[in-house]
Amino acid sequence: MRTPLLLFFRVGFAFAFAFFSIAFSSLASFAQDENDLPFQMPQEPPDTQAGKLVEWEGWKFRWQFRDIEGLMINDVFYQGRQVLKSINLAEIYVPYAPGAPRPEDFSLGGFLANPMPLQIGRDCNAAGTGCKPFNRDGSSALGSTADVMMHEEPIGFLYAGTQGRAPGKMLVLWSMVHFKGLGDGYTYVVRWKFRNDGILSPEVGATGGLQHLGIGAGTDAGLVVGTSDTGEAVFAPSHVHNFYFRIDFDIDGAESNVAEEFSYETDPTDPQIARGIWRPFERETGRVLSENVFRSWRVKNSKSLNSTGRARSYHLMPGGHGAWKDGGFPVCSGDFFITKFRATEFPYSATDNRRMLSALANYLNNESVMETDVVAWYRLSFVHHPRTEDWPSQPIVWNSFELMPRDFLDASPLQPKP
Repeated sequence: MRTPLLLFFRVGFAFAFAFFSIAFSSLASFAQDENDLPFQMPQEPPDTQAGKLVEWEGWKFRWQFRDIEGLMINDVFYQGRQVLKSINLAEIYVPYAPGAPRPEDFSLGGFLANPMPLQIGRDCNAAGTGCKPFNRDGSSALGSTADVMMHEEPIGFLYAGTQGRAPGKMLVLWSMVHFKGLGDGYTYVVRWKFRNDGILSPEVGATGGLQHLGIGAGTDAGLVVGTSDTGEAVFAPSHVHNFYFRIDFDIDGAESNVAEEFSYETDPTDPQIARGIWRPFERETGRVLSENVFRSWRVKNSKSLNSTGRARSYHLMPGGHGAWKDGGFPVCSGDFFITKFRATEFPYSATDNRRMLSALANYLNNESVMETDVVAWYRLSFVHHPRTEDWPSQPIVWNSFELMPRDFLDASPLQPKP
């Protein structure tokens, strides 16, 4: 079962991980080759008012389970105000170090074609309470398996100080998908974590079995991780997991939304002085991470102000531990994109049957994104340079980012107790 498949590969392909600051000045360059094959199993575009209703600790939202993307979270409110129209995982792109393969996993049929049923009574977090298993249509799962699970779990305190302690907890909604491979395959666990302080944290865990293996000595493009059943050295190539999220912000409604970029910069006249600067996006564009200025992004409603007079917003705090720059797809040179909302701009659907990477390139056509309904596209990346501990059963690796309320409320949502 563990005998590897011989993989031909090119030597000399190098990873380039660089955080740098540029704007995509020529959006026309994102256009893809017309020969790029469309997705052959289009699904209906999402109904963001549909799904299973959930209300918990100030949160109110609906979820639905889609054929390609799996869980989609819709119509999200916190403390009575809207945050999102919808959010979903839009693509998993995994380029390998030797130059090939470069699978766009959702083009393989997504969650419907690659199911990984959850085992009732076994798969809920041991620290969680009130585990609820569901079928994909939102009904309660009564058999031995489920498509979706939801539970609550403690996360320690969210505040500790002279005011006392404020306990933290989160509601976790999650599912799995398994892309079959040689012997095993990659399993992705996709979790949506709602905290009782207003933070939403999408998270993806990668586990299963290493893929696209070869025989022979290791190179800079990978590592010999163990031996096969026949005693041969097993070479596992390095690769990058890129998780693309589509985030349709509706901060206190769809209108008057403005996307901004945050930079923490030293004062040009005195390097000992720093300042935080928000710069609005005027037109559709893409941006890259920049560690030297703590680059991040938010969407605010310019006409909805809290009690201190600040515009209500939600702040995207990046995660992962790197950023992959890919010459195969121009959009892979960016980590964050902002587009004007259009109902027809939803990849892998009947309104646009292109794959996500090709579709997004064409959505970036320089439309104005000031004071309107906007959609953010965010890439969460991590490099997997194999290790001996990954063979033959790879321990799960988690990566996540946060959507954090910024001036969304009038005061802290916590009430510490002495």
